[in-house]
Amino acid sequence: MLPSTGRNGHDQLTVIHNMPSALVLGFDPHAVPGMDGAALRAVLDEELARFGEHAIDASMTLIAPDESAESAVTAALSARH
Repeated sequence: MLPSTGRNGHDQLTVIHNMPSALVLGFDPHAVPGMDGAALRAVLDEELARFGEHAIDASMTLIAPDESAESAVTAALSARH
């Protein structure tokens, strides 16, 4: 979906069928010791938004480097089908 402004001046989402999609997987910066989690998350969010500028439907799953990683990846992949 791409953001646009409708005839009434309100924001709306335009649905593009068969839009390419991407799932971005990465470590949760808040879960990695020594990282500035808030700053890195802000950069990740900005970069994720760039996919939309190129008509790519993208979502992001951030994973903690622990025993929950496998189930988090499985859930993210299952949600994309």
